[in-house]
Amino acid sequence: MDGYICISVCNSMSVKPQQDATIKIRKNRRQSGSFFESFVTSCETNCEAQFQRDFQDSLGKSYDTEFFDFPIDPLISSSREKFQAFCQLVEEKSICYREECDISEPPTTPQTHICIQQRTRFEQALRCLNTTTSHLKCHSACSKAARRSIKEEENRDSETAGFSDQEKRNYNETDLRCRFQACTLECRRQLIGFHCDEDEQETARQTVTLYYSSDLNLDAQEFRLHDSLRLYPKFCRSFLAIETEDANLSNQLQVEGYEVSFNRAMGILRREASRSTTSNKYHNSYF
Repeated sequence: MDGYICISVCNSMSVKPQQDATIKIRKNRRQSGSFFESFVTSCETNCEAQFQRDFQDSLGKSYDTEFFDFPIDPLISSSREKFQAFCQLVEEKSICYREECDISEPPTTPQTHICIQQRTRFEQALRCLNTTTSHLKCHSACSKAARRSIKEEENRDSETAGFSDQEKRNYNETDLRCRFQACTLECRRQLIGFHCDEDEQETARQTVTLYYSSDLNLDAQEFRLHDSLRLYPKFCRSFLAIETEDANLSNQLQVEGYEVSFNRAMGILRREASRSTTSNKYHNSYF
């Protein structure tokens, strides 16, 4: 993983940030609170291990070190054959959870979003996603922009007042991830407008927007479940409120006085996204 930072929502594979490294994200969500939690955890581990072995055999990449959820991994849209093979593996892992671990509803992840909940939508957008997938300059620019937007934020210490050291570390890591996601989403939307056919653009924009906003919403739900929404960074909550048009969340953040800081951060992220998209060359589609 030279040159990359992997940020994981469950902190199971977090890597200490390097100042100029490019950010990529893989998300893992595990079942919790079950009466059979110890058994389920062990069983899930077996399902995950089998998935990773099959991933390597079928797709020729290491899932552990070469595949990421954000930005959307190029493997997913490189060809319809690769997309179908990937989704077959995701479906098999879900079957393993249900049949071997007795989990009626396997954990929702970015991968199940693509291959189970929103598969038809992704299949319709696949050609456009492929056309815009190789613009790696966005990833590098957004990694730097995410860090800069945090560095330039005023009164940042007040956001984590009263937090433990571990809570502060988790807050900062999640905050960085949300800003990176906001920037790469903006970048992808602009690339779709530049490089995809007009009849493809709306479906592709809706597809990537829902992919990102659903992930952020799941994160927020996890914090609410543990009655700890205050630990979910204000930037993440603000971005989620805009993407999902959540008036209640927007009003709460206005009361907290975060609107100016959020708009300043988004200005930095949007400018970097625009610079990256206008300097990229057209990518020939495999489709």
